[in-house]
Amino acid sequence: MKTSKIRKLISRTLDEDKRSRNAENILQNDLQQRGLTFNQNQLNELVEFLRAYVENVPLLLEKLFDAAKKKGIANQVSPMLNTVEEYFLEPNDFIPDYLGLIGLIDDAYLAQKLVQVLSDNYRQQTGIPLLNVDLSEGNNIIRNLIGEPIAGMLDASVMNTVQMPSMQQFFQNLMNFQGMMPMSTPHPIYGNMSNSEIADVRLGAMGVI
Repeated sequence: MKTSKIRKLISRTLDEDKRSRNAENILQNDLQQRGLTFNQNQLNELVEFLRAYVENVPLLLEKLFDAAKKKGIANQVSPMLNTVEEYFLEPNDFIPDYLGLIGLIDDAYLAQKLVQVLSDNYRQQTGIPLLNVDLSEGNNIIRNLIGEPIAGMLDASVMNTVQMPSMQQFFQNLMNFQGMMPMSTPHPIYGNMSNSEIADVRLGAMGVI
């Protein structure tokens, strides 16, 4: 896995962005174009949410891989992780990485959306979720911020990955143990508050979702 490279990229990017406040400026302009007016505290809250969303990706991927390894199905999940890692480390993707924190939002969304789809598909087939973390609310917030057509292209990429033969084999192997992977990833900013609570309490009133 290349999560160490991803973690270094995220750390370097967030440090630079904190100094330049580039994400804050881009978000301010974008929100104004959407007819949304944020005060400074609300804008800071949104930036911190984005930072936490991006920072959570390496841990999420590592926990998914470790859980799959314990179940003996790491080989099937590896192609998906490789897809995520390659996209994350490609500087000129849908949202170029030179935009700093904003440039990593599409990378983080691709990763977290893929994990969400894995869990949702498993729940549809077994009646229980694959993971004990709910990524849907955070992903919905990010999708709304990204907007079309890029969000749609990212979703299409997610579905193409899920339909890979190795991923279909991964799903088939999951059926053999019929249980939940023990993944729990406290939010880097909000601790054990669920993504739903973060979305409702922190961001819902701002009109982001």
